Parts: sequence; C-alpha cells; structure tokens
Amino acid sequence: MRIRSAYKHNFLAFFTLIFSAGNASASSVFLPDLFQAGIVEINNGVATLQTGNNDPAAVDTGIFTDPINGTLGLRGSTLTDFTALPTGTTISFTYQFISTNPPVFNDFALISFDGVNARLIANSYIVPPSGDTGLQTFSYVLPTDYSSFTIVVSNSVAFANNATLQIQDLNIDLPVVTSVPVPPQWLMFFCCVIFGIWTNKNKLYQCVT
Repeated sequence: MRIRSAYKHNFLAFFTLIFSAGNASASSVFLPDLFQAGIVEINNGVATLQTGNNDPAAVDTGIFTDPINGTLGLRGSTLTDFTALPTGTTISFTYQFISTNPPVFNDFALISFDGVNARLIANSYIVPPSGDTGLQTFSYVLPTDYSSFTIVVSNSVAFANNATLQIQDLNIDLPVVTSVPVPPQWLMFFCCVIFGIWTNKNKLYQCVT
C-alpha cells in the first residue's frame, strides 16, 4: 500500500496560503445604509446631523459624554453602523463641525465604539472663532474588536443655538494580514521547493506494507 507523505501535504497547504494571504479589504460606506436617529439629512454623499435644540425630532443623547471635558449630552442626532470591526481596522472620514455657541454651552461631536470607547471629533472649545472648523479629516485605528460604531452630534444646553456636523467619505479599512514572505522572496522559495520536488521525487512517497 502506498501513501503520500506529510511533506507533500504541507507543500500543497503552503501553495494555497501563498496565493490567499496578505490581501487587505477596504470599503467606502454608503451613508444611507447607516441607522439614522434624530435630525439627519443625506444628500450627494454628505450626511448632515443637527443638535436640533428644542426640535422634537432630535433624540436623547444623554448616554454620550464629551470624552475630553466630560460634558454630558442632552439632545442631538446619530448615525450608527452595525459592522464587525476587528482589531487594527481604520475608520476615517471627512467632517465639518459648525457651532456658534460659547464653550460654556459646549456642543460636541464624537464617534463611539460599542458605547464604551468614545473619540472626540470636535467641540465648542476647539472650534475657531468663526464657529466653523472647515473640512477636516478624522482617522482612528481600533485597538480591539468592536461590533458597531455611532457618530454623534450633541448639545448640552437646551436653549443654545443649533450645531451641525457634516460627514462624508466614510471608509472602513480592515487590517492587512501577511503571514508569508512578500515577493520576490516567496517566489524564490517557491522555485526552490519545485526544484527539490523534481530532483527528489522518489523521496516524496513511502511504502507501507
């Protein structure tokens, strides 16, 4: 009875791994697919979220807190995506935050992951005197796995002026997993394996009686 050796089995596994590993996955998020709450408008690839102040369409944002100065949210709007996000995923987007309220009233915008990790986008303390940040870029690499993220704009005082957050070019870039040498090193190794099989093919099989 003749059987194939473990050497040949391992070679085939290596061959499969060479051509399947090391690919990155990047995607641009279609904003209308996100779960919307509050006062949210999406036009031409731009999502506009408003605090709404006394507008009944705004939602309670009391579960969110400005991660920099601890201001508790009151009313505002949110965008949520329920997507599995592995460690090393990069979330990025372009934003514009507009607030004419003084810092003591503190409007703020943040992104929260699973409700436990909040990263500040902007607030009334850092907005320019004009009240408009202009177009800015936000990017964050996840330190662990998450299953959702929520983008929030919120006020902290009911009678303050309305604040808005505009979001566009939202991207989710999954981490690159590279478990084999990159060309041309792997190609050289592959050629060596093929040469070894050709010259020592009689050693690839074992006879079992």
